[in-house]
Amino acid sequence: MDNDYDTSGFWVPGALAPGLQVSESSLGRGGDGRGSAASLHSSESMSQQRMRLPVYKHRRELLYLVENFPVVVVHGPTSCGKSTQIPQYLFESGWCRSLQVCCTQPRRVAASNVSLRVAAEMNCLVGQEVGYCIRFEDVTSAKTKIKYVTDGILINEIMQDPLLSKYSVVMLDEVHERSVSTDLLLGLFRKIQNQRKDLRLIIASATIDLEEIVCFFSRKTTRGVQAVHARAESLPAKDSVANWLNPEMPDVLAILSIENRPFPVEVFYTVQPVPDYLDACYQLTLAIHSNEPIDAPARHILIFLTGQEEIECLIGRFRDRSMVPSSLQVLPMYAGLTLEEQSEALQRAPLGKRKVILSTNICETSITIDDLGFVIDCGFENNRVCQLMTHQDLLVAQPISQSSARQRAGRVGRTAPGKCFRLYTEETFNQLRARRRPEIQRCELSSVVLQLKALGIDRIRNFDFLSPLPVPRVRVALELLHALGALNDEAKLTTPLGLRMAEVPLDAKMAKILINSVQYGCAETILSVLSMVSVSTFADSVFLGLRGGGKDKHARAETERRRFAVYEGDHITLCNVYNAYLENGQDARWCQNCLLNVRLLRKASQVRRRLHNLLCNLGLLDRRQAAFEEHKNTDARIIQKCLLSGYFMNAAKLQPDGSYRTVQGHAELHIHPSSILARHPPDWLVFSKVIHTGKAYMREVTKIHPQDLTEVAPHYFQFRQSMSSLATVQP
Repeated sequence: MDNDYDTSGFWVPGALAPGLQVSESSLGRGGDGRGSAASLHSSESMSQQRMRLPVYKHRRELLYLVENFPVVVVHGPTSCGKSTQIPQYLFESGWCRSLQVCCTQPRRVAASNVSLRVAAEMNCLVGQEVGYCIRFEDVTSAKTKIKYVTDGILINEIMQDPLLSKYSVVMLDEVHERSVSTDLLLGLFRKIQNQRKDLRLIIASATIDLEEIVCFFSRKTTRGVQAVHARAESLPAKDSVANWLNPEMPDVLAILSIENRPFPVEVFYTVQPVPDYLDACYQLTLAIHSNEPIDAPARHILIFLTGQEEIECLIGRFRDRSMVPSSLQVLPMYAGLTLEEQSEALQRAPLGKRKVILSTNICETSITIDDLGFVIDCGFENNRVCQLMTHQDLLVAQPISQSSARQRAGRVGRTAPGKCFRLYTEETFNQLRARRRPEIQRCELSSVVLQLKALGIDRIRNFDFLSPLPVPRVRVALELLHALGALNDEAKLTTPLGLRMAEVPLDAKMAKILINSVQYGCAETILSVLSMVSVSTFADSVFLGLRGGGKDKHARAETERRRFAVYEGDHITLCNVYNAYLENGQDARWCQNCLLNVRLLRKASQVRRRLHNLLCNLGLLDRRQAAFEEHKNTDARIIQKCLLSGYFMNAAKLQPDGSYRTVQGHAELHIHPSSILARHPPDWLVFSKVIHTGKAYMREVTKIHPQDLTEVAPHYFQFRQSMSSLATVQP
């Protein structure tokens, strides 16, 4: 049994789920009166809604702890108000008079959406008192007092301002996700607070390992560690604080625990493993809609899937089948959507409509969906996993952890009783990892190493991480950065190349290409190429209609794509698409006629503008029209060489069986079917990324001349010959 919830049951896909035909009282619309309060939620004022959140009654305790302890851990369930309310409490109590409060989020969608909510509660526009800053998008101003950022943005700020002098309090939210940037920030704050005694750190999470955090900040054993449970009573006097706090706790850190959600959540498991969880999601959604009242206080459905491709596939099933009622409003939710598209899933649905939100794991944390009553959990998520032979991070579907399963179930039960349907057995749940494996132990580490070197931390292995770094991955990262010229033979950051690469918000290979494009005289072209590559994903291509939709639609999509295609490959083809988009006035109707993804093109335009400004700020470009013309070289061979200057480790040679082998590591790869070069594979090519869908496929490939390898990177290939034993290093 899952002891975190009131009840649990068993259910077989295709059958009516137990408890679907329930009485009104079991849904909280009578009896204890809580349901009636929830049903009035939409008519409450902002202040009333804020006061109903569980974190509200601990406001005074929280502010006391922040005033008296350098580090405060806030341990509270999902939707208790941590992300939106704590920064406002700090603002209201004077922590923003001369400085700012910063709140980090592991995902861009969370940073932008939470800031929108807080701005609405504070009755201001986003970018004024409340703003956000994510990669390639800064919506802040001189008025901004509460700033939401991604973890990576805060690390970049530390590189410019090592003591974070403009902040009085920094709140690291959703620390349990253990992203690379979050772990790096925890280690950096240990150093920063040694120099800035006035800087406060708040660590917020729903499922954090409290003993691990206490041990990390106190350097003491975890024996006897105990959370300080917040209470609704008056704040204790200072002379009695020892009776209130655990006397064994280190004086550097305090823990505030917020009570559980007020409404129960029923959890259901399958009796047998589900062979097709997409079909099970579809069938269960219809069963819920048929048996649960659509006018209930909590009526909407949230379905967790692994990625955009599955979301689009399931949306297609709902659209193609005639038995789907019109009262179901099926909406996607994933990181690649625009802010407007994401907000559609978060807005209140009209009466008589039931939202079905198909989401990746971005909805596990920080994003609250009003009137949510049902969660369907597929039990999987996409995780970044490094392949050492290709120096590539791959997105691989893996089982979730128990803490993630609890996070997903915790999305309901906020305003009324809820139900969570897990499409796996209870035995499977018990066999899951207790917590998600830290990203820093499974991903490619070159960006981490580059950032630490830029911060003056040369002894990487001596840096305090919450979890130890895997030595083979550090070795591979050092080798990659040395080959790219970011590190010298003593593993020191090179000047100016290494320092400049550390400031570019792209991976190390793309950063090298961007910086080298000035030397090759093709910066304007490379800016377009890298912008298009950075916004394209496996499931989100600039070319529409290539997947699904029947033969006629596919043939038309292929014909439209050929208008932009060039023999050299995908990178220059993407540049042609972007240039045509500009020449046609960035017109959405033109994009629609050409079957192009206008959302991605708009996003690429924003990314390109930020990268261009970055090159100007680094002193590599200026904004004169003459300089623009100087760097507009469109010679295909020059562009190939420039791409090769960063991607030379991604070079691969065609094999007799039609596959490719990488020069480094001899990994077997295949050209993705969506590539321009799929029908006419060249003898040699370079690729941007690798994805796994049955086989290892290369994405964004460009033909190269093999002699260019020794011209562009002779140091690397000589180095590989003399140090070939390193190719056998395994994780």
